Amino acid sequence: MICDKTILSALILCMAFLLAPARAGADVIYRQTTDLSFVAGTQNDTSAFGNYATAYDNFQLPFRTEITGVDWTGSYFNPASPATITAFTVTFWSNASGQPGSTALQTIVVSGVAGESSTGFGGVDAAGNPVFVYNADISTSQFIAAAGHTYWLSIVPDLDYPPQWGWESGYGGDGVSYQDFFGSRGQIDFDLAFGLTGTPLSNTVPEPGSLVLCVFCIVCFFCVRKFQTW
Repeated sequence: MICDKTILSALILCMAFLLAPARAGADVIYRQTTDLSFVAGTQNDTSAFGNYATAYDNFQLPFRTEITGVDWTGSYFNPASPATITAFTVTFWSNASGQPGSTALQTIVVSGVAGESSTGFGGVDAAGNPVFVYNADISTSQFIAAAGHTYWLSIVPDLDYPPQWGWESGYGGDGVSYQDFFGSRGQIDFDLAFGLTGTPLSNTVPEPGSLVLCVFCIVCFFCVRKFQTW
């Protein structure tokens, strides 16, 4: 009887381990690659105009995912010369009839230049504006995106005007983004360049290999039990 209980306890622990939800490692879960063709102005002018322009683009993930990082591509224009960014505001928004909703689901302020570095694409876009890539670790925000839901991302730098800063165009999405400019919203007919890093939160459905191992454990238990009764 003691042996039966020991084996049964081990079996229960084994099954619990195999059937428990798993957290995969953080990886790139979404990407809209820059094409360096266009730019959408987005900026908080800390010297005069304030947050006069905000650009948004949408995304959708197939799995429930904790988003832990964001990267994006942008450039300086009017004039085309780099300047000092003091912070970026990265915000996730709800969806409202195919546009950014009024509800900010999560706002993260990234101090400094967010790892600003040259793109390696020759350094400029189609208009000759100097282009840079940026990234931010947002793992402490614990933003979880539901599977199949549409979300909007906005990225706004704190930067004195001039110059202006813009989010570079890209491909890989639905070809639609939006811009709020001095209080008026307009549709932009191109994607914006960004990527998301995250940790998919696995379903509780075990993989086929795990199921086979569970069945094997059950068979072994009953075989040992039957052997003890001989």
